[in-house]
Amino acid sequence: MPPCHINEIAQVGPIPSGQIIWHRYDQGSYTIVIFKSVCREIALRNSLRIPGFAPDLREFKTLVGIKSIADSRPQFKLGLLLAALTAALFGALVYLAVYSRGPWMDEFWSLYLSSPELSTSDAFWTRWALDVHPPLFSMLLHLSQSALDLSIVTGRMLNTTPAALTALFFLTLALVDKSQRKFLLVYSILVLSCWAFIRYFPEFRSYFSALCSFAILIACLKRIDATEEPLSGINGTLVWAGFAASLAFCINLHYIVAFITVVTVAVFGIGFALRRHWKLFWTLAVLGTLSVAPLLAFFIAQRQFLEHMAETFWLNVGTLEALVLLSKFFLVIASGSAIATLVALVRLPSIFMTGVRQSIADDPEVRFALMLIVAMVIAIAAVLVVNVERPIVQARYMLSLGLLQLALVATLSSSLILQSRLLLGLVFLNSAVSILYQGHEVGSEKQWYSSAEIIKHQLALCPASRVHPERGEIFGDANYANVKELAYHYTARHAGFPIDDLDTPITASPAAQCPPIVWAEHYFDLEDRTDEDLREKILPSVGVNGTCARSKVYRAESGVVIVLDPSEPGCMAPAG
Repeated sequence: MPPCHINEIAQVGPIPSGQIIWHRYDQGSYTIVIFKSVCREIALRNSLRIPGFAPDLREFKTLVGIKSIADSRPQFKLGLLLAALTAALFGALVYLAVYSRGPWMDEFWSLYLSSPELSTSDAFWTRWALDVHPPLFSMLLHLSQSALDLSIVTGRMLNTTPAALTALFFLTLALVDKSQRKFLLVYSILVLSCWAFIRYFPEFRSYFSALCSFAILIACLKRIDATEEPLSGINGTLVWAGFAASLAFCINLHYIVAFITVVTVAVFGIGFALRRHWKLFWTLAVLGTLSVAPLLAFFIAQRQFLEHMAETFWLNVGTLEALVLLSKFFLVIASGSAIATLVALVRLPSIFMTGVRQSIADDPEVRFALMLIVAMVIAIAAVLVVNVERPIVQARYMLSLGLLQLALVATLSSSLILQSRLLLGLVFLNSAVSILYQGHEVGSEKQWYSSAEIIKHQLALCPASRVHPERGEIFGDANYANVKELAYHYTARHAGFPIDDLDTPITASPAAQCPPIVWAEHYFDLEDRTDEDLREKILPSVGVNGTCARSKVYRAESGVVIVLDPSEPGCMAPAG
């Protein structure tokens, strides 16, 4: 058989007879398939029969592999519809969660760090430099205060900005680069139904912004890695601009996100070097250096504070516990994309059956998947090594690893999913169930508001009771007490009752008057602690060192409410 020339249509050179090559080129309503140097124009819209090659399309799929069929336009349109429905469901659920979910301690940190009461310079040195996070997120919030009167709810709604920018970038990239459409479509559905996106959208922290930035970074890396197709023009401008911006945000929003980002980009950079794509290697190196420079400068400026905080840092996770936590984390991420994950697992062995070297050379999708696997393995190993010296393994710190996992699943499964309406429907069903379940779970979390509801009930019984907030542990941070006082007063205002300031002594009241109420927040694992333990832990910090055995202890989601009995002998004795 003579070589097959399709230079004019697909811009591909001669293919030697007998060589097994997989290629596909979408050309309007038909697809050119190259298989063992046999070129066929398959008009899928007009006929399911392929004369002289196979009796029907099903047999053709069996002969050349399902991967050869590229034109799945009806399924792709259905995929777009399901992606839109997934986005709508996600938006509705997380919007409800923004208003129904109670705040927690870290969100009050965001409120404190973004307060407009200080100038940018004063806020930097007295607050941002005394925080365990880079200053970029706090600085952006501080600047936004000129236009917004930030609260927990309005702060959460700011997450619509990175969400909209991510959606706009994915949509624009899909419009200008057809080769990325299938991956972007499936990846979008998986990300929207991911536990992390659902949980961290209705939260006034930097995690959601970091997730969106990392999602864009992965999409850009996938296109950059496809070196078989030149990256130029508007496509090149879009991809490189997106990569540079997302890289800068990933590195400067959170230290551990920065660590995982650097590992990921370094893996791809080394891959480009091994494939002798030196221009790409040096471009990644330069952009990475520019992004790391401000983070490194700030890290040096606050190094003494970080070393001090490391000695009293609350997180204490050993290696075995870290492995268990990471395993659970990846399983939870997979639960929102279980169908796509199963499809990817079915596809994975074929890569190694074909041969890793041949797969890397012939299939950019497989090569990208293998690069993701290498990046994940190295990142996990690096995290575990660091965790030995400084515990860092916590689910919300590992979110970038979850997006690497979803990118791997989308890369291996997108083509197969978009060729089967059944698979596509199951993926959407999986996503809808995940969004509904996680949205309900997140929206039902009352956190600090759960303690406030208990206090409101007690005040309804005896309105003259005074509410005394407990300071709690300070964790070596001078700003911690300020944040906790802000949190108590914010929550009390929301619930509609007055409270005393921190460290206000509890004075004994006549038995006929209302009992004092002690409010202690930011406590966890309460089911494992007895009433006596909680009294001994909490009451001395509000100036009471009596046993107060008759006081009533109420457990909330993240706090404790203790109603004292002033008639109990010794209960109201001041702490010595």
